[in-house]
Amino acid sequence: MSEAEYYDDWWAKNRKSVLSKRKERYESDSEYRKKARERSKEARERATKEKSEARIVRVPRIRPPEEVCLAGKNVLAYGLEILARIVGKSRVTVYSWERKGWLPKTLIESSRGEKLYTAGMIRVVAQAVEKYSKEGLNRGKRRFDGAPMFKEIQAGWAALASGSQPDDDVDLRDLIADTVRMPSVITVEEINVNGNKVDVYTVEMLAREVGRSKYMIPVWESKCIIPRSPIKNSRNWRLYTAEMIMVVAKVVKDALPSLSDPYVIYNKVRAGWIEVGVVALTLEEWKEELAEKAAAKATKAAVKERKAKEKEARDNSKEI
Repeated sequence: MSEAEYYDDWWAKNRKSVLSKRKERYESDSEYRKKARERSKEARERATKEKSEARIVRVPRIRPPEEVCLAGKNVLAYGLEILARIVGKSRVTVYSWERKGWLPKTLIESSRGEKLYTAGMIRVVAQAVEKYSKEGLNRGKRRFDGAPMFKEIQAGWAALASGSQPDDDVDLRDLIADTVRMPSVITVEEINVNGNKVDVYTVEMLAREVGRSKYMIPVWESKCIIPRSPIKNSRNWRLYTAEMIMVVAKVVKDALPSLSDPYVIYNKVRAGWIEVGVVALTLEEWKEELAEKAAAKATKAAVKERKAKEKEARDNSKEI
């Protein structure tokens, strides 16, 4: 048994008694209580300082464009976020325009069923928004009639679809980087990995690269689709190097549209991480840890339920 395992075992056996003694001393010893509060204050200040010193990188929520066929010509089509940023509005506002009947619904969809717009379609909308903003577009439904704007955009889109007006051959991703504020943030820290100082990123960056929300990453971990990162900061956040993120993105992309064989994906990601100098738990080790966590959770729930029943029984006996 290693020294770390010995102390972990000792703490598991003596945790309750040690914490009970600390609590008693905290309540009875004013000097001990004062020092404990000072230590807590120092820890909070240290955590605040670490958070303030972390660098923030603003990252756009932009999905890559897809190639679609329009009027016999292959053109790039972009997601709703590009349209919203070009016209200077939020995605919620663009949705509301559709709901109110001010903006036609696009018939182009991605492989995931998301709305897509070509550069020409976005230009038509932007011109209409600029024109009708002067006529009360931003004042709400009661003061603005959106029907003329709807017809104008619809006519412009029809001209693009028929080929009577060519679509714009531009990459809109290059146009918004310097003109639109990027609201999303990624925390970047610098830590030592294998003796080298490298930038590491939080789970949001990994989620963006694989095209999922940050809440899906823990779900993938619990289903043994990807390993849990062994790199963590003082706040116990998962951290990933750029190479680790690229490995996950490549393996997941190759496995899509279905992640039906999660164990293969897990082993491929782990092997890729080993190549860049990061060793994660093996699939068997991770399964064992998940099983232990599930058992501990079940035990905790059973204890909580038993205590609730005992309390209910005591309350009933007092009433009698």
